[in-house]
Amino acid sequence: ISKKWGGVEPDLEVLLRSWADFEKYIPHEEQGFKPTDVQNEKSGFAEDIDQWIHLFVKGAVITLELGVLTAILALLLGTLIGVGSTSANPIVQKLSQGYIVVVRGTPLLVQLFIAYFGIATVFNEYLAGGTEIMGAFGAALLALVVNTGAYNAETVRGGIRSVGKGQWEAAASLGMSRIKTLRRAVLPQAFRNSVASLGNNIVVLIKDTSLVGVITLIELTFTARNIMYQTGQPFLPFIVAAVFYLVIITVLDQVVKL
Repeated sequence: ISKKWGGVEPDLEVLLRSWADFEKYIPHEEQGFKPTDVQNEKSGFAEDIDQWIHLFVKGAVITLELGVLTAILALLLGTLIGVGSTSANPIVQKLSQGYIVVVRGTPLLVQLFIAYFGIATVFNEYLAGGTEIMGAFGAALLALVVNTGAYNAETVRGGIRSVGKGQWEAAASLGMSRIKTLRRAVLPQAFRNSVASLGNNIVVLIKDTSLVGVITLIELTFTARNIMYQTGQPFLPFIVAAVFYLVIITVLDQVVKL
């Protein structure tokens, strides 16, 4: 280094002698330094399995809240879009089908980024005057509702198509309008025929919530990753997260089958 920047080789004897002048300032073991507060402080994060469970329970609550809210809203949205895709109005039908094609044809991860970095940012900056009203949870809920709603729409559309044409004709002979026929005769049968598929969409939804950690929402998978970084154990935290997912999905699956 000395030759590169100074242009000459250093005199080793002079260099060592100059270092010796500073020897008295170099701390040694025998001087007995006291440990600092930082050295004495122990991490309070994920030190034992009890703390793990506490953190995983908090993550499971976020996962459940997000999953249940999304399932309810996506069912409503999917029903509207599904009915629209079978509408006699060509504009409504094309718009509904276009929504399904676009949403199902793009990855959920991309939709999460658009919701968080795009829609939420514009909403907070320009509509809310710089106040953060739509955070990570709101953005995740929006993306999941839009995504799951498209799959539910296809399920509802299939359920409507499964109802026999005679049901429509019988309702028409009674003087019922199309909307009344859908509400009283077709949709109840369509939902009954679609229960299994809608239940499967809920299972997929719960597993899809594992992606929302990319927008800083601390759900089950994000919790497992944090514990892995803190403890250096890459295997066990994800096994615990998998058990939590299995319990949640099994319970929800049984509820749907009731």
